[in-house]
Amino acid sequence: MPVSTLLRVKTDQVSIARAIFPLGLTAFGGPQAHIGLIQHELVANRRWTDERTFAELLSLCSALPGPTSTQMIIGMGALRGGLPGALVALACWAAPAATLASIAGIGLVGGIGHGTPPWLAGAQPAAVALVGLSAVTLGRKVIAGRAMFLLMVFGFVATLIWQSPFAFPVTLAIAAIAGWLRRKAPHTAGAQPAADGDARSVMLVSRRASTVSLASFCLLLIALPVAHSVTRWQPLAWIDGCFRAGSLVFGGGQVVLGVLLTEFNRIGGISQVQMVNGISLVQILPGPLFSIGGYIGGVEGGVLGAAACLAAIFLPGMLLMLGVLPWWHALRGRQSVRAALAGVNACAIGLIVTAAVVLGRHVIVGGVDAVLLLVDLILAARFTRLPPAVIIIGSALVGWPLHLAFG
Repeated sequence: MPVSTLLRVKTDQVSIARAIFPLGLTAFGGPQAHIGLIQHELVANRRWTDERTFAELLSLCSALPGPTSTQMIIGMGALRGGLPGALVALACWAAPAATLASIAGIGLVGGIGHGTPPWLAGAQPAAVALVGLSAVTLGRKVIAGRAMFLLMVFGFVATLIWQSPFAFPVTLAIAAIAGWLRRKAPHTAGAQPAADGDARSVMLVSRRASTVSLASFCLLLIALPVAHSVTRWQPLAWIDGCFRAGSLVFGGGQVVLGVLLTEFNRIGGISQVQMVNGISLVQILPGPLFSIGGYIGGVEGGVLGAAACLAAIFLPGMLLMLGVLPWWHALRGRQSVRAALAGVNACAIGLIVTAAVVLGRHVIVGGVDAVLLLVDLILAARFTRLPPAVIIIGSALVGWPLHLAFG
């Protein structure tokens, strides 16, 4: 590889780390809020890609099993720096929460509590504001015409009413069919091919790497439970439980918490109280909820257990994302695929609106939260280059004394 190419790849990795690591430190609000933070920082501010490509990537991640926001980070890293960029992005995104969760598990930290502490309560309205603003920003680029607007409404209503892990993939599949049926429309939203820069970046994840990723995913999904049933080695049960949860769960982090609670109740080795403490912990940490793998592994097997379970729970999403990225660009160049993606893109905006509504139901519980939400919305809309971390931390600092004073 030429020296100039090596230097460019190294520079890309450094810029990726500088952009993603602060997000991993400040991405409060759960998985629903992360998409808004990623769009605000990497698309609106840093312009790593355009809004249309971001929306298509979101549609792809929403249709895949695994943690949507983490897969978005992997995809954005790949768009910026190919396979090395994807790995750097994942490491920087997961490291803060995974480290804290692992330390808690290794130390068997109890008494974490089941509610949101006052010092963190003010950050949650900011998360809702950023999610809602993200829906508006992306919607302006994606929604063109009555049909696309109706698909957005369909996505919102369907996922708001149908509370199921399968709601997202089924809704997006219906939207894809609706978009495909309109493939002969002269001005189909989202029909434009990707920019050449995006094409070159995606193809840095080679088709060979893609094939290896997909084959590895399928092999591990089958081999891990078989290996445990043959050897009866307990650590394999922990690894298998985390890998299967990361492989077969639609809907992201919130869903996987319930699956893991049930799975490890069957596997044993970690008490129900310890699991609930871990679930409480990861929901007040920044970054991905899949960091609970570090907590589970830490309780079960110390440092090595934390590392193994973290790898097991994050690996499926990474393998799937890297496996489909090269083919995604090749397929989306076809008219029928572009038309289907246009429908999915419009529907995905509705899913973001649903996320804002659902998150708001849990977060906006009083007058203080409502005022903070309004102020955060105004700030985020007015000062578009203001980093999300500033809005979130500022809202947390203001909200802390207000929640202590007024509840």
